[in-house]
Amino acid sequence: MNKRGRLIAVEGLDGVGTTTQSQRISAGLRARGYRVVETREPSAGPVGGLIRLALEGRLALAQGGAMSEATMGLLFAADRADHIASVVEPALASGAWVVTDRYVLSNFGYQGSMLGFGWVAGLNAHAPKADLTLYLTVPARVARRRLATRGGLHERYDNPTVQLRVRRGYATALRRYGVAIGPVVHLDAQGAIEEVTEAALGAIRDRFERQR
Repeated sequence: MNKRGRLIAVEGLDGVGTTTQSQRISAGLRARGYRVVETREPSAGPVGGLIRLALEGRLALAQGGAMSEATMGLLFAADRADHIASVVEPALASGAWVVTDRYVLSNFGYQGSMLGFGWVAGLNAHAPKADLTLYLTVPARVARRRLATRGGLHERYDNPTVQLRVRRGYATALRRYGVAIGPVVHLDAQGAIEEVTEAALGAIRDRFERQR
């Protein structure tokens, strides 16, 4: 029987580098001999595709305008349920480590800050806790600068006012719902990409080698 794998979530505001670090952390773990499934939320599944269209403002609604925040929250939760069933749980059961670019904490930070944290907690009650969440942080001005130079389509939550509210949402969620989220390590993501990756891999090593 395979030993169950580990679930590592990489979290933070838009612009902190979650995607880059998820990729580099996955590569670093593979180099150390782990079998790794690299994934993301919104997922590559059907609901995740719908969310990405909504985030980019490319989803045509019958009534016009943007999708409501409550609908977005429900879609994120539905995508997570599908993602867990189709990707995360099978990988963990096979003994692989899963590194996901965003997970439950993003739902708290974004929709919780707008709709209420208790509501989001209810939506995620059956989602397995991450074995470790790496929460990447940079000052607000740094995140804004990175977003401005990122290129691509302007997305739903890119507005600086929204990002400030989400930043506060993350802080509140970590304070109130730490038990539901699981272990969290804060990492300063202002430095060189390589330095952030090394700090992340060090946090993973410290966390799980102590458990052996």
